[in-house]
Amino acid sequence: MLRRLSHVFTLAACAAGLATLAPAAAFAAPAKTDLSRFATGDLQRLDFSQAGTPAPETTFEAKGGKTASLADFKGKVVVLNLWATWCAPCITEMPSLDKLQAMFPKKDVAVVTVSMDMAGWRVVEPFWQKRGLKNIAPYLDKKNQLALGFKARGLPLTVIYDRKGKEVARIAAPAEWDAKPAIDLIAVVVAQGKK
Repeated sequence: MLRRLSHVFTLAACAAGLATLAPAAAFAAPAKTDLSRFATGDLQRLDFSQAGTPAPETTFEAKGGKTASLADFKGKVVVLNLWATWCAPCITEMPSLDKLQAMFPKKDVAVVTVSMDMAGWRVVEPFWQKRGLKNIAPYLDKKNQLALGFKARGLPLTVIYDRKGKEVARIAAPAEWDAKPAIDLIAVVVAQGKK
């Protein structure tokens, strides 16, 4: 009997010691969703190494010559896509980005496509009209400041930001943004930021 009580007190002491090392709230905290499970198919090259990095303050140009930045999309999940009209994989994936935007309310998701074309609107506007892209708007960065800031080795480059403007993941390859893995990934990031 004495031995059994001693064992109970030892367990109680261990439990008390653990409680002082880690508050009870730490045990109750939900596990963060592992987004790496979405790195399949076209998204197998998703890179999470920069996760948590704040969105750059670099400005780019909106249609009509207005200055824009990622801060303009505060409170939304941002899918930032750097592309160019001379980039064949960029051209191929652009309709899927347009469809991705159509699948989510604009209050939750902003698909931001920024062209790196040095020829500017002269080539971007006809590209947009020819392809009938209706859900996303074109932006322009003739000086390639965003690509330089991201140290992009090629195009397309897509970077996903959460509602707080922190990087979630990036992919330096084209993807089918209207396919299930991409839609599910964006849906999870949207849900994580809802109050």
